[in-house]
Amino acid sequence: MTKYKHKQSGEVVSQSEKHIDNFYYDGIGHSIHKKFVENTDDWELVVEEVSGWFVNNYCPKWLMFKDKNIAFGISTQNTWFCDNLNTTLLENDTPATARTTLKMLSEYATELGYKKGTVVNTLIGSHSGIVLSHTVFGLKGTELWLGNALIMKDGIWATITKKPSSFTEEQLSELNELISKK
Repeated sequence: MTKYKHKQSGEVVSQSEKHIDNFYYDGIGHSIHKKFVENTDDWELVVEEVSGWFVNNYCPKWLMFKDKNIAFGISTQNTWFCDNLNTTLLENDTPATARTTLKMLSEYATELGYKKGTVVNTLIGSHSGIVLSHTVFGLKGTELWLGNALIMKDGIWATITKKPSSFTEEQLSELNELISKK
């Protein structure tokens, strides 16, 4: 949530503490307090340190990880974004539960094509050409795992090198054996 502090009085202004009529909407998702707009030299932006996954009550597909250095996640248009600039939390952004975060990320990853039989260059070590052979996703901080393959870390997705075809379980095992012998 964006807050401003008056340089002389120390008054902190945020949308949650004032009536909505006291704000201008800038057309790109930010509400700006009238006092700040009218006297910009008297106000300074208050930067709050936050870290974690967030959801928005009004945008059910939106999910964002935010800390002081980076923000990334699923946009309202169901596309991935990664931004290390000034992404701010809005009034209706609330901390996401681990269950909600894992559910949303695993559904998004599946839509992108990360599923059993997909060949990826994993994000850990020098493993290239890993055939995904699991169906269970796991989340550890900003890392999304599919079985033992790291498929997303700090907002960066593993490269899919081949979409799955109709592999049998036996063929998947043979492919994994061949790849591990490289």
